[in-house]
Amino acid sequence: MWTDLLKKAKCLLKHHEGEWEYALPQSCAQTQVCVNCGAKSERFEHRWQDWERAEATSCSETRDCGRCGQAEERVLHAWGPAQFQRAGSCAQVRVCARCGEEETLEAQHQWARWEQLPTGACVEVQICGRCEERSAQGRVAHAWGDWEYAEAQRGPVHSCRRCGEIGTRAERTTEDILIPVEHSIPPAARAAASFQDLIRRRDEIMERLWVIEETDAPADAPEILTIARRAREEFSELLEAWDEHPETPDNPGETGRLFRYIGDTCFSVSARKDTPTLMATVEFYRRGEPLLESAGATLELAKLRFNLANTLRLLAKGRDAAALEEARRRYNEARQIFQREAPDKLEFVESSLQSLEVQIRALSFYAAAEKGRDQLQELKQTLERAEPDDRETDRRVDEALTQFKATEASPGEQLDQSRSFVEQAADLMPASGTPEEKTAAFEKMQAELANLSAQFSTGEDRERDNQFAAMFAELEKAGERGEFSATRQAAFRGILQRFQTLVREPAKTMDQKVSRLERMRAQISENKHIFTEAKSHQGRAARIEQAFAAMRSFLMDEMNQSHLTETERTAAFELYGDAGKARTELARVQKDDAAVLDLEHDWLRPLAYRVRRFGLRHHLTLAEPLWGWSDVEVNPNAIFFAGSDELREKVDAVCRERRLQLAQDSVGWGAGQVRWNRLRESAIGVFDLTRSSAGEHASVCHALGSALALGVYPVVVTHTAGDLPFDIDLPPVPLEAEPEEALRRSLDAALFGRYSTAGGGALEQTARQVLKRVPKKDATASPLRKRLAEKQPLDPIDAEKMFDYLLARNARGKAALLFPAWRPFYPGGKARRCFHIMPFSQGWSNEAREEVRQACVAAKVSYRRGDETAEMQIVHSIWEEICRATHVVIDLTGLNANVCLELALAQALGRKTLLVRRDEWTVENLFPEISKLQVLPYADASNALSLADLVDDFLAT
Repeated sequence: MWTDLLKKAKCLLKHHEGEWEYALPQSCAQTQVCVNCGAKSERFEHRWQDWERAEATSCSETRDCGRCGQAEERVLHAWGPAQFQRAGSCAQVRVCARCGEEETLEAQHQWARWEQLPTGACVEVQICGRCEERSAQGRVAHAWGDWEYAEAQRGPVHSCRRCGEIGTRAERTTEDILIPVEHSIPPAARAAASFQDLIRRRDEIMERLWVIEETDAPADAPEILTIARRAREEFSELLEAWDEHPETPDNPGETGRLFRYIGDTCFSVSARKDTPTLMATVEFYRRGEPLLESAGATLELAKLRFNLANTLRLLAKGRDAAALEEARRRYNEARQIFQREAPDKLEFVESSLQSLEVQIRALSFYAAAEKGRDQLQELKQTLERAEPDDRETDRRVDEALTQFKATEASPGEQLDQSRSFVEQAADLMPASGTPEEKTAAFEKMQAELANLSAQFSTGEDRERDNQFAAMFAELEKAGERGEFSATRQAAFRGILQRFQTLVREPAKTMDQKVSRLERMRAQISENKHIFTEAKSHQGRAARIEQAFAAMRSFLMDEMNQSHLTETERTAAFELYGDAGKARTELARVQKDDAAVLDLEHDWLRPLAYRVRRFGLRHHLTLAEPLWGWSDVEVNPNAIFFAGSDELREKVDAVCRERRLQLAQDSVGWGAGQVRWNRLRESAIGVFDLTRSSAGEHASVCHALGSALALGVYPVVVTHTAGDLPFDIDLPPVPLEAEPEEALRRSLDAALFGRYSTAGGGALEQTARQVLKRVPKKDATASPLRKRLAEKQPLDPIDAEKMFDYLLARNARGKAALLFPAWRPFYPGGKARRCFHIMPFSQGWSNEAREEVRQACVAAKVSYRRGDETAEMQIVHSIWEEICRATHVVIDLTGLNANVCLELALAQALGRKTLLVRRDEWTVENLFPEISKLQVLPYADASNALSLADLVDDFLAT
């Protein structure tokens, strides 16, 4: 219910959710359809190039959008110093040093003396010594007479000889007070000046509070509360004058800032604990938010939202899930603005988000424990209300208890989960007190939880905990003996902690047990590289920080999604926790180049690979690859390469610097199979499109297609920027002046890169495809069949482990689970569909298309071709067509780059394919990876079969 309310609230506040997509290939118009309410939004997202000047003596600059071609202009002058326009005048001008344009500036007077106004009033004004102009402000200047005693005032008085005003010694002197000269200031200007006075008064009140709060005094210190209460009273008086002022409606930004300041003041008055005052704080923030938003005061808006999130957390008191969820949203909104406009404040916001995630995660443990307590309490009351000999009630209660034990975590298991959570969350919580005090508090909490857990633990539980305690102790001793660095020791500790968390995790059902087992196996596979690689000593910190920050940002965005399952949220939290620990470690070793490189090799790259796989979890696709599916272990430090020997040498040199392993060439017999396995073992791939040879170029494109199908992140190298033969959503790497440096930058970015995912997934369809390959008598598939029958949603992480387990038992290495760059599709029912992959621009292309089309019509098979789709993203639409196809006809004549890439996609999916070529084109032109495949010739008038005959036979299979 709360999730639905939050979704509706987001939509009411115009915070819609959904991916933005371009409307047309050459247009920058984007549309978004809200996944919650269906509302359609539009915006323009240009890809602006750099500003350029047409001439050296012109200040006009233009830039073009690289996508739609729209242009915009601006004028950027190189102004020289200001100069007086002429003698006897205070008007100033300045001249552009580039184009010579002249600009008139405001007058800069040189006030020299005071003179009496000629009106007879007791007011003096300043006179400019350069132009003789009078000032707009004046000062009181009475011509006082002698002091005399006056009975009415019971004291000495004197009177002005000019205006007759009477003054006493008790009154404040006014000679030094500047006042407006009424007859020289228009009424509208006087009103504006008075509104500026209100603004100055507002800022003065807040400044006094800020000064005292910058001290080390606690929030409830008397000196802070005294000034805060006084500020609240002053703001209350100021608010009355502010509401009545005629300029207020025209200044929403200043009014919004006033409400923020009043909210900040109430927050201080609350001493962070008085609930009514905190609720008033929220009300003032909510009043100021739309005003700041309408005024475009984004930085002020970010500060307000950050403070609002802090207040909501205090009001939640760790129990109100809705308030904590809103606080998370407010933090994320503030983070997005700070990221653009004030990056120096980003770390503080992210630290607050980290601790909030801990709160939300802890609340889920509390809710589970509370639910179990309520269930047991209800059963107890049922027994108490029943008659002593009520056997039916006894039976129902006994069945309920049996079900409870089978599905719910016991107190001991809940305590074990809490212990694991505390260990994970320790590094994510903000420091309170000294580091020694924080460590002592953490150790105390651990000891208390361990004592509680011991009261419920079995002998098996105690033996398990003792084994882990011994492993942790041995790890510390090995570090003290200098067997490995502190960075590697921290990496090992993180691995042990993740294993301990998995072991403590209660697994009641079959799919939960399979999921836990597979995650343990994944831990071993993902971290094996730490033990098998020698160390090197090169600097890395400056290269990886920006990419690492983007990875943390992605995890924050993922945790902010409202539709995550509990397992997804747990996985995201664990990844974010590991990222937080890695960030702390990076800060600790940032001055030690060798230690930074160790950290990347042992921790950051494996973490980045896990994050990339997590990001692709909804793309889980069942395939039957041409090259099979044997067991391989992915090395997060392994790099695949396809391309020229010259570029390979440069890549190899960079890999040696970076402690990366470059995969060996795939040559000789079985080159296709070898390359397939090399790709599967690698974290990223480098694909060299700089070669002019058609065969070499086609081979690289084929390898790139396999990488996209496997979800291996690619680095595509070209001669110049934008020089790609196909439409993939990745920028190429142009090799221009400094190829080695370009490779370094691109490898650094790719190792922490992610595919941009869109369009959701098809998990239920994948599940049905898996079950087609599993015998109905297989009991391990029963939970999955039941969920599908009952239309229960599947969790992508648990589902992957279950699918993998079922396929390992039944598919015999033929079926595989891929994580491609795009979401999966499958052939639909009994309808047959033929996708035709071929060059489109050759003289024979239309004739070949018609032959295949007519053959499909005769066989009652739907014909599809890549250039006949309405989809804006071409490669994505081709992927969908290949996925949905039952038959794929591929014309390899000329080894077109797009054809070879699409061939690799079809082979990775395992679709039924017919490879053909024109009769005059020989198979000697094929590159090694496909040279052993059967490619059938066709011609119009020769002894070869016609293309239509080949397709007829193919569709009959």
